[in-house]
Parts: sequence; C-alpha cells; structure tokens
Amino acid sequence: MIKRNYLVLLILFCFALMYALISIVNHFCIRTCALDLGMFNQALYNFSIGNNAIYTLDLSGNNSPFLSTHFSPLIILFSPFRYIFGSSTLLIIQILFVLFGSIGVYKLALQHYKMDRNHVLILMIHFLSIWGISSALSFDFHMNVIGSMLIPWYVYYLKSNIKLSFLFLFLILSSIETFGIFLFFIILVYIIKDRLFQFNKNYLVYLQLIICFVYVVLIVLYIMPNIQQSATNLQFNRYDLIGHSPTEMIQFIFSEPVQFFKIFFGNPIESTYDGIKLETILMILFSGGISLIYRPVFLIALLPILAIKFLSKDYVLWGINNQYSIELVPILSFMVIDLVVRLPKRKIVFIWLLLFTTVFGTFLTMHTRKSKWYNELNNNIFTSEHYNSQFQYSKLHFLFKKIDENEIVSSISNFIPHLAFRQKIYHFPVVNDATTIILTKKEGFSYPLTQDEYNNEIKKLKSDSTFRIAYSDKTLIIFKRKKGNESDSEVKHK
Repeated sequence: MIKRNYLVLLILFCFALMYALISIVNHFCIRTCALDLGMFNQALYNFSIGNNAIYTLDLSGNNSPFLSTHFSPLIILFSPFRYIFGSSTLLIIQILFVLFGSIGVYKLALQHYKMDRNHVLILMIHFLSIWGISSALSFDFHMNVIGSMLIPWYVYYLKSNIKLSFLFLFLILSSIETFGIFLFFIILVYIIKDRLFQFNKNYLVYLQLIICFVYVVLIVLYIMPNIQQSATNLQFNRYDLIGHSPTEMIQFIFSEPVQFFKIFFGNPIESTYDGIKLETILMILFSGGISLIYRPVFLIALLPILAIKFLSKDYVLWGINNQYSIELVPILSFMVIDLVVRLPKRKIVFIWLLLFTTVFGTFLTMHTRKSKWYNELNNNIFTSEHYNSQFQYSKLHFLFKKIDENEIVSSISNFIPHLAFRQKIYHFPVVNDATTIILTKKEGFSYPLTQDEYNNEIKKLKSDSTFRIAYSDKTLIIFKRKKGNESDSEVKHK
C-alpha cells in the first residue's frame, strides 16, 4: 500500500512538473494574455480587497461587471492566495486542480469499481495525458478547467456519498455558467447506466438533476442577460447559425434536421476551416472515444459538449486548441474506466494500447494541428524555443513593481496579466482615463491592431500634449499622463 502511494505521488510530481513547464514558463516568458488571465487576475484583485469585480479590458473600452463575462463566483475563494503567489496564483491553482481531478479519477476507478491497482495507475496517467489538459494549460487560466477537474469527484461521491456530492455539485455550478448543462447530462448517464430509475430510492439524484436545469435557466436566460443589460445572453450570438435563442435553436433542430446535421459535422463558414472538426473527432477516438462502441450511453454526456463546440460559428471552438476541449477530458476517462471493468480478459493490453494512442496523439498535436491559430511555442515543451522569451522578465518585473496599484494602466495583452492587480486596467489601444501606458517597441505584440496601426498610435502618444515619456529603452516605452503644468521631460535608458 505504501509503495502504491509513492507511485501515485511520483505520477503527480512528474505531471506537475510537465504542466508547470507549460503554464508557468509561458507566464514568465511573457506569453500569457489579457484575455483571459489578465481578466481573471483583475477580478482576483478586486475580490481580495472586498470590491465588486469590474471588467475593464473590453476592446470597445466599455466597463461591465466581471460576472457578466462568465458567471464564475467560485473565483472568490481563490482571491486570498494572490497575496502569496502574485500574478501566477491562478496558474498554480489550475495545475493543482488538474492533479486533484486525477486523484478523483484514481479513487473512482479504485474504490467505485474495485479495479486492480496497476490498472488504476495507468488509467490515472491516461487521464493526465489527454490533450485537452495540456492545450488548456498552454493558454492562460480558465474556470472551466476548474469545473472539469471537480467532475470526477462529483461522480465518485454520487453513489458513495450522495450528500457530499452536493458540495461538489455547487462548486462545479459556480465555476462557470455552462456546467449546469454538462452536469445535467452526466447525471442522466449515471441514472441510465446504473439503473437509478426508482425515484423514491434515488430522489436526491433527481433533485440534483432539477437543480442543474433550474440553475442553467436562471443564470443563462435571466441573471446574465440582466447583468449584461441585454435581452438575451450575449454568448448566444455565437450560435446564430441555428437561432438566436434556445427556443429558436430547438425549433431549428426539429424543423431542419438535415441542415442541422451539416452544420454540426460540416464547415458552414469557408473551406479554409475544413478538417478542424474531423481532427477533434479523431483525437476523441484516439483518447478513449472508441469505448463508445461498447458503451454508447456516454454519448448522452458527450454530445452536448460537442454541440457547444461544433454549432458555434466561431471556428476556434471547433478544434483542439486552448481550453475548448477540457470538458471532454473527464467524460473520456469515465468511458474508459467503465469499459475496462467490463472487459472479461486482456484488460491490461487494452489499457496500455489506449494509453499509447492517447500519449501519441497528444505528443503529435504538440507539433502540428489542423486547428487554426495553434501556437506551438506555448504548448510544445520539447522545443528549446518554448523556454526563450523576447523580454527580460527580471527587468520587466522590476519596472512593473514600481507602478503603484492605484495607477490606472493601459497596456498590451502580454503585459496585462502581470499588471492586472488594480481596479482599472485597459487593453491598448483603449486609453480612457489611464494615467500610465506601458508598451513595447518589439513587433508582434500589436493585437488587436496591425503593426502599422500600433506604431502610429505610439507616434500619436509621443505628440500628445497630455502625456510624457517616463521611460524608454530598446524594448519598452512608458507614457505618463502629465499633471498640471508638468514639463515635457524624457528619460532614456539604453
């Protein structure tokens, strides 16, 4: 037993190191972004000082309540840790939750299904190796990673301790608004799979089903539109290929089934994006989706996740990049566990084969992908370029620390996660009432502007009588808003 615990700890340590090489290295190499780590860091700061978090990083320059972007009140629980870990807080928490989720998978397989311990260790490694995790960690911090990693624990307690499962239910629901949908269908899977049909014996399971449904209706259809001051949740704009509201979408499915099928599996935009959905489907099959042949009941949980991905007009959601596949990870793990316990023999052969295809698929897609906007630099820890930065972090960190948290800052996307511990921060070229503007002279950091547009904005600031150059070197330029009759001074450091 002691030896087995050491093996679990060794596995966790190895993957923690690998994940840190992805996520923490990106942060120190100035490759995290305003959207979304900067946005969440700003919310973390505001909640930590007892303020209502306001989202000020919108490219339109408008401010809005943070919870109108994503309904994620769970982040409030993380806010005290920013005093310890600084701007890396959420990245560290995200890695810890992934490891925590793998322990949930370990316990689910070991205790819930009474599996062989050697099999369980391999299944734990399988879970940690699925591409959805490394892809998510390569791009900032997202609350759907947190929610996804709590799902194994929820399923574990669903049968072993139904009362404790309520705790994980509410934690998952408070991670992000869409998880009420996912949990609803996961519960349905286990009602069908484990034959929990008798309401009088399993009324608490059905109560959770009702809670998920009511939660989604209240948050998505009423609370978020009210916060956004919109007639409908603005997230629905992504799905106007099939309708502008849930009612229209349901009507479209039944009235235009052929067209719906084409949109779901095809490319309704332009040929440039052909093959992205196919790549996702193949990765699902390589990572355990083949289990659906024997356990098709899990399609009930899988299809809603794919629908949210594939029915969007945003092709970025279709693929395997970033955080857009993380919800698939626990479902794939459940499918594999459920199949393995039912195999009459040669279980170990199947598990090792599945682990190999999963690791191979993840490794292969670190190097190349069909999905658009893939950034190998952020994800592939096996290249030397991943560990190189265009900036000197120690120098930047020193300069960033000198900027008081009461200053209102406007900056480029890659600087914002390191500067976001303040009430107001803007995504350049939005300036508004910013008192400090921190920019780079390097090319490739002009988003959302073209490089020429970005350079022109810097020229305008240099000639703007309301700003002065407070710092300038070969890499950086910092503007300060003038106070009163302050003279035009420029301090150059080379």
